[in-house]
Amino acid sequence: MGALLLGVTDFQRDPAVFQALADLLPSVAPDGAVRVICVACSDGSEVYSIAILLSELHLLDRSEVVGMDCRPDAIAWARDGWYGEPALRALAPRQRARYFVPDGDGFRVIEPLRRAVRFELCDLLAEMEPGPWDVVLWRNSAIYLRAESAREVWRLLGRSLRPGGLLVSGKAERPECDVPLRRIAPCIYARTHGDGT
Repeated sequence: MGALLLGVTDFQRDPAVFQALADLLPSVAPDGAVRVICVACSDGSEVYSIAILLSELHLLDRSEVVGMDCRPDAIAWARDGWYGEPALRALAPRQRARYFVPDGDGFRVIEPLRRAVRFELCDLLAEMEPGPWDVVLWRNSAIYLRAESAREVWRLLGRSLRPGGLLVSGKAERPECDVPLRRIAPCIYARTHGDGT
């Protein structure tokens, strides 16, 4: 399984997707409490990217942000929160200054942001953090699976969304499952109704 998780990721990868999420998140959970899970989170940069976005929207304090991966080394790296400068290139300078501190020849996520997220080691097909979730990210992984296996994962993730919740995919991916999803922005799908069973 680890061979399928290539670990190619950066902060705010695909900025247009994160801009769309910035516009959508306030309406996803009007009470200000957003539950987000990032599946196959690799080194954690996408999880911290979402946490930064929620912080900028003043939603992080009441939200739950979880990253999960099946590789112990990925989870250890994510919890440590250290990144080389190239991984931060898409961040605005003020975000670098606010959420990172220099550490050797790279940068470390500030302690309050690290405390605001949780990383869990788990095999997606064997166990899934219980929903319902407001936002589920599974990006750039389905393309490495057989179509049948990918559909099984999309179905699991779609069912873990609450109605109105958002499923975020990679650019070359399209969720295929029996859960009702509607594309509302590039790489972003909303669960429309029903339980998908």
